[in-house]
Amino acid sequence: MYFSMPDHGGTHIDAPRHFGRSGMPINEYPLENCIVPGICLDLRHIAARAEIAPSDLQAAVKAAGVAIPPRGTILLCTGHHARTFPRPAYATDNPGVNVAATEWLAEQAIVHFGIDSMRPGPEGDINALVHKACLELGITHIESLCNLGACSARGQFRFIGLPLKWRDGTGSPIRAVAVFG
Repeated sequence: MYFSMPDHGGTHIDAPRHFGRSGMPINEYPLENCIVPGICLDLRHIAARAEIAPSDLQAAVKAAGVAIPPRGTILLCTGHHARTFPRPAYATDNPGVNVAATEWLAEQAIVHFGIDSMRPGPEGDINALVHKACLELGITHIESLCNLGACSARGQFRFIGLPLKWRDGTGSPIRAVAVFG
């Protein structure tokens, strides 16, 4: 049997190395960052290709009524995956965080954030700047999550998303799981 896959295909975590050569490769990424408390924010009202700003995140946290867990994760349910996958719009029409929102997320003392699209920022220059900001801010992100609507408005959960230990890898597929209760 032969098995082949990309390190940035499907649901995956970006290693800090993906953002620059000075970043940590995936085989050195701490596993304690992959089993953490988490919350899911409902951002389904954000338009396609729009920038998610800090005020959007703050309003979603308030609406969720759940505290952001330190050293945890915040999953961003934009509804993008549910609306567009597997159509071509999945690759182009996602909303995403801008640099200011990435900075706000890092200020919350999280280890990473996740989103239901194939990039953390909207397509184009903003997305590249969000990747660069992640390296500078010491956080990373998870891309191409799905079924986040099932996690919204349910409170805190235990997030599990373990990467493969690919030497010097810039990312890895994960199986993302939210455990409630």
